[in-house]
Parts: sequence; C-alpha cells; structure tokens
Amino acid sequence: MDSYPAAPNLAAIMFGQARLWPDRPLFRWHDAGKWHGMTWRDFAERTAALARALRERGIRAGDRVVICTENRPLIPISEVALMALRAVPVPAYTTNTVADHAHILRDSGAVAAIVSNAALASRIEQAAAQALPLRLLLV
Repeated sequence: MDSYPAAPNLAAIMFGQARLWPDRPLFRWHDAGKWHGMTWRDFAERTAALARALRERGIRAGDRVVICTENRPLIPISEVALMALRAVPVPAYTTNTVADHAHILRDSGAVAAIVSNAALASRIEQAAAQALPLRLLLV
C-alpha cells in the first residue's frame, strides 16, 4: 500500500494542494451561456477569505452551519472554509420546504446558514422562526 502524508484535516490538504498547484484549474462550470474556471489559487483565496469572514462574524469550532446552494463552487469553498474553522457543514437541498429546513435546523443545532440567493434566504429565515434563531445568514 502506498504511504500518504499525514494531514490534520481536509482543509489542510486543500490549502496544501493550492500551494503546490496554484495555477492549475480546479473547477469549470457553465453559467449564463459561457464557461467559467477557477484555479487552485482562486479557490484557496476565496476559501480563506470566507473562513476569515465567518470567524469575524462569530463562527467557532463545533458550530453547525447549513449550506444551501445549487451545485456550484460555493459548496466546496464553504465546506472547506468551515472545516478550516473546525465548524461543521450541514448540507441542505435547495428544493427543501420551510418545514424541511426547520427540521434540519432543529436536528443539527445549526447557528448559521450560507445560501446562494434571496429566495433560499427567505425559506431559511422562515424555518429559523419555527426552529432555532440563527446568529448569521450569508447570502
């Protein structure tokens, strides 16, 4: 069996790869009729910036944070930023109802949410009113 270097967590691995391969493409996606790309460096910079913003807004180790967005680079950026803080990503479907989101908030004990648009933010806010109040909602 091959030997792999030890790493404390996935965030450390991702940031390490960004240092090794800064200009290599990591993601490509199609949006609004054209292709977009993101390098490892772009990913690391955006992820570190989000981690700093979350920490400045009070997200700490052990906090649960709902991520509700369409399939896009925001998902791994958010997940790795949360893992860098030792917070816990809680995935949620964009098709969830308010009741579904309320269940997820209650069950996970989430204190914050990251969503991709105002419509999802509205559903999460309504769910939080039925479950637990959120300390932070990022759109």
